[in-house]
Amino acid sequence: MLRQWCKPMREAAWDAAGFALALAIAVAASWAPAVHGDIGPVSPPTVNPDNTQTDAPQEPDGPPGDGEAKPVVPSIVILDGQVTNPVGAGEEGVTVTVHRQSSDGAKGDLIATVTTSELGDFAVTAAEPIKGDIIVTLSKPNFADTVRKIHLGDDEYPPFLAEELEGKLHVSGEVRDELTDKPIPGAAVNLKSMFRDWYATTDDTGKFTIKGVVPGQGELIVEATGFGREQVPIENLGADDETVVRLKPERVLKIVVADEFAKPIRGATLEAYDKPRNDYRTAVTDEQGVILLRGIHFDAEILTARLTHEDHVSPDTFNYEIAVPHDKVESTHQLVMRRAGRISGKVTEIPSGKPVSGARVMTGEGHSDLTPRDWADYRGEYTITGVEPGEATVTVHRSGYAPELKVVSVKAAETTKLDIKLGEASALKGLVKTESGKPAAGAFVETTQWRGKTTLGLRALTGSDGRFVIESAPRDRFEIVVYARCSQQVHKVVTGAAGELIEIILPEPKISSEAKLLKLGDPVPDLTLKTLAGERIELVKLKGKVVLLDFWATWCGPCIEEIPKLTAVNDRFAAHDDFVLISVSLDGDEKMLRRFLEKRKLDWHHVFGEEGGARETANRFGVVGLPMVVLIGADGTLVARDLRGDGILTAVTKALEDQDSK
Repeated sequence: MLRQWCKPMREAAWDAAGFALALAIAVAASWAPAVHGDIGPVSPPTVNPDNTQTDAPQEPDGPPGDGEAKPVVPSIVILDGQVTNPVGAGEEGVTVTVHRQSSDGAKGDLIATVTTSELGDFAVTAAEPIKGDIIVTLSKPNFADTVRKIHLGDDEYPPFLAEELEGKLHVSGEVRDELTDKPIPGAAVNLKSMFRDWYATTDDTGKFTIKGVVPGQGELIVEATGFGREQVPIENLGADDETVVRLKPERVLKIVVADEFAKPIRGATLEAYDKPRNDYRTAVTDEQGVILLRGIHFDAEILTARLTHEDHVSPDTFNYEIAVPHDKVESTHQLVMRRAGRISGKVTEIPSGKPVSGARVMTGEGHSDLTPRDWADYRGEYTITGVEPGEATVTVHRSGYAPELKVVSVKAAETTKLDIKLGEASALKGLVKTESGKPAAGAFVETTQWRGKTTLGLRALTGSDGRFVIESAPRDRFEIVVYARCSQQVHKVVTGAAGELIEIILPEPKISSEAKLLKLGDPVPDLTLKTLAGERIELVKLKGKVVLLDFWATWCGPCIEEIPKLTAVNDRFAAHDDFVLISVSLDGDEKMLRRFLEKRKLDWHHVFGEEGGARETANRFGVVGLPMVVLIGADGTLVARDLRGDGILTAVTKALEDQDSK
């Protein structure tokens, strides 16, 4: 990944090609329902020679004796491969030992021993070709040894060995009744770690053991009949200490789902979330529109919930709140869903009238992967369900065609007919330069307003020559926003069908391209942020507090995936005077951002745009890939960066504990 954000343009141009390729991949992925991966150049795996040791003769250091050049004995790769952990990431420091296989099948002479690189790659070399059977052993502390037998023959290329390590640690403990302190037999124990699950059931004494666990952190989820579900984090898997889980009595919630006319809704999906315990569950209503939620924690107060059904309005947020009464073990709750409409029709091309298959037909005022949508089938036909009654904006995209936008009236429980014709696409071509006339390599180009809406969602990145192309663009007028490293945004209204090359001049960066980027241990710069709520935050004045900075964008799939982790951190530490969470958005549309935040109820500090200091802050922290989550310690220095997943909560917890111990 590129480690510099603000750099002279002559240097930025040099690495723009790799950066453009990476963004192209990310942008292409953003059209799918989910995006995975960071923005940044991707390099192929390499083998680090410094991590490879063999018994082949090596050229000695210093000059050879007798004034004659000593020949270098060539090393031939006889085996290469990659070792990964259960997450699929390369595992560094795995010892790869290769032996010849003896006639009885046992290990014979040692051929070589190497160690995997930071990407999990390895290459085994020898002074000369080796033929026959070999035994390869992969070993690393806390992982189970992996042994493979491989035949080396006359192939042109050496065999490639790809292996995933298995853990050899164990987690043990017992489950007891919180009120009576008696053991609970038959409790279901689920360990979650490294995106994997292990299961066990307690014996007659309430004890359990889970084997084959990998190193790291995890969470135990324990359930038993008549008790509330309990979740217990484990910081160090495989530690000798047993984990004691105490269960409290359950609360039982009867959820009745009906429409605005009190008619029960069958087949509605309920998602319920107990934030303080990070307890998520889902269920479907029966014929009477009823769901019985058992195992709710005794201490639960409020469950946030989301309901979805194809014939009813299904918001993408958890817009229901279920209050759990403290004085009742069982309670009944009524939830109402409004009836939705449908939009159905056919997508054809102009002028032939042929059906256009694969066209994406979506509703909504802005570009989002969460709104009701459908894809045209081979006949060009589509049907969008769950559309909110009223005026609905419908946007159609298909590669090779100009997008189309229509506004139709939708009525509850009725189907609105809407046929759509797609015409010839236009390619918007442009050149982005700095005020000094140099090409602006690596500049972002995003579409914003089009026919009064923000549903277009097309993006591009300039190459080393400052040029960009937006394919499948509208033929009429629309607005784009252009920005680059350290520069201000430039908005421009363009016409897709014009055909000429548009030229955009970016203002010179406000920050010197020689500005020092932060490294771990560096003090944070004197930056002032302005939140969307109008609050001014000076980073240097937050000394004494632990600050979590989240750089993200609504169009970034991996950023969206991190939101539940950030929400969990906020829920846990928002009341602490010594903790501050700030999300810095690199979006180009403030209205879309505000709608997103409002729907998801992300109630912490949010910063946006030039006036808010978003880009200047991203520049100084060296942000080139999203998401980027960094942590500032109470001493005002950068203590962590590139935090992801459960590591965010772990890092914040440790930083606060370190502060409390002082």
